Amino acid sequence: MIPEVIIDQIRDANDIVEVISAYLPLKKKGSEFVALCPFHNEKTPSFYVVPQKQMFYCHGCHKGGDVFKFLCEYEHIHYPEAIRRLGERVGIEVPEDNSESSLKRSVKESMLRIHEEFTQYWHRQLLTSAEGQIARDYLEKRGVSAQSIEDFRLGYAPKLWEDIPVMAQRLHLDMNHLVESGLALARQSDEKNTSGLYGRFRGRLMFPICDDQGHVIAFSARVLYPDDKMGKYVNSPETPLFHKGKVIYGLDRAKREITQKKYSIVCEGQLDLISCHAAGFRNVVAPQGTAFTMDQARLLKRFAPEVVLCFDGDNAGQNAIVKAFDILIKSELSMKVLFLPDQHDPDSFIKAYGAEAFGKLLSTAHQFFDFYLAYLCQHHNKDSDSGRLQIVQAMGEALNKADQPLLTDTYAQKTANLLNVSTQTILDQFKRIPQYSERRYTEIPVSEEIDENDELIDEEEFISPSKQDRWLLKLLLMNESQWNWVSQYFQPEWVENKSVREIITYILDLHTAGEWSQNALLKAFPSPNVQQFLYETLVQTEENIPEKERQLQELLLTLRNKHCDRLLRNVNQQLLKPGISLDEQLQLLQQKERIRQIKSSPLL
Repeated sequence: MIPEVIIDQIRDANDIVEVISAYLPLKKKGSEFVALCPFHNEKTPSFYVVPQKQMFYCHGCHKGGDVFKFLCEYEHIHYPEAIRRLGERVGIEVPEDNSESSLKRSVKESMLRIHEEFTQYWHRQLLTSAEGQIARDYLEKRGVSAQSIEDFRLGYAPKLWEDIPVMAQRLHLDMNHLVESGLALARQSDEKNTSGLYGRFRGRLMFPICDDQGHVIAFSARVLYPDDKMGKYVNSPETPLFHKGKVIYGLDRAKREITQKKYSIVCEGQLDLISCHAAGFRNVVAPQGTAFTMDQARLLKRFAPEVVLCFDGDNAGQNAIVKAFDILIKSELSMKVLFLPDQHDPDSFIKAYGAEAFGKLLSTAHQFFDFYLAYLCQHHNKDSDSGRLQIVQAMGEALNKADQPLLTDTYAQKTANLLNVSTQTILDQFKRIPQYSERRYTEIPVSEEIDENDELIDEEEFISPSKQDRWLLKLLLMNESQWNWVSQYFQPEWVENKSVREIITYILDLHTAGEWSQNALLKAFPSPNVQQFLYETLVQTEENIPEKERQLQELLLTLRNKHCDRLLRNVNQQLLKPGISLDEQLQLLQQKERIRQIKSSPLL
């Protein structure tokens, strides 16, 4: 756990206006700043940054929070990572949990430096060295522009066995970490190399592979020389930095566009991706490895709910799409399929027909189940009994995995029309498939784990407050000078909403203890729904409201009297119960009189 004192220091040192200004063009509006919200599409700015409160809030999508929350939402990172980044921004070091964690982080930082140094070195070799001409000629032949070379930091690794270890020594890099990063390997004999190491990448076009934050963590190297027998591509091995099943090439450059367009396009190769980006399709990514993984699917889902698979239209491409379905559907990503004409990949299609033609083709992308039904009909004879049963079985199994009754009904009809049978017959066949169920409606989503000792209001218990309760909390936060007399006269049971009741009680307790702060309040209520309600209320306390002290007193009086009315109704109901004794009647009547006296008396 990161110490709270460190978190507070980092929050205080990072002015929220300065931080958000690095991402959005803010315009001053009174004492606040406004911008178009980055979290939903809008034409009129509803995204507010309030420097006095050091928070942001969007009145359109209702996202709000402090400087850490903004970074988490905008960069799609976890809270501890946001703390570390903002700590680095202001020069405050975040301590590690233990010495082992500190050591691991130190090794990773060393390896990141190694990757960055060689990215720069190979990029210079590509641009300026005589030997790099072979790579420049290849890129020119493939139509890769100088801008794309710069954007994706492409490079050339010289065709020298010792170049990598020698350069690492010149740069004073850790040689053990050089080997651990996969850039160098140990020789059986060190007769030809004083370091005992040789480079993994030699005479190849280098593609830096970045994590989603833009740190270079690995390389993919394409063959250039005919005598190179190592295969078309040589990639970095698995390392503490790089796990190919968890990395998506180009995501660091595509994530913003993916978030804005609400879908990603997945293609198969680096050059396909570079060509798409150059043509203006900047939401294109490419998975590392030959198959799509669950980790990659989860990573994409952080940025958008839909994926368009743009693979080759041959059998291999179609089979890859079918294999990807199981992974994507488990991650609850919706899928579309884009097929290019025969003999074309995205790169060759764009070069042959242009960006506009690719955009038109993209608009015709098929829903996955439309593709899958056609795919099944290609691989099974729909005119034979066995073929028809195989089509229905496979279609039903896929729809069962999707677990969407609407899709099941839609594609039962389409399958029925294609096979010339009734929709009910197809649905009956689907229900015979093992484990066919309606479980989607009974499952409860698991929310992010929260320390129960820190949370005063459970997520499930939060009920949106009434206008009157909202107004009370807002007036209270605007009248800090009145908290002493509020603490003296206010009774929590006057407030019907449990959440508002607990929040106000906690505010007054903090005030009495001399520990009141906005951050202390927010820490005490980590539930997302409650935090959203608090941020919305805190932002609104900057409004200029006339006679707010008088309004607070009158509202408290109204709430007290409404509470008295509820008590009186309860007493009257008890008096009407059959079999009540005279003593009980007397006690209830005395209680009724006391309630009436309280209601008729002034609050102060």
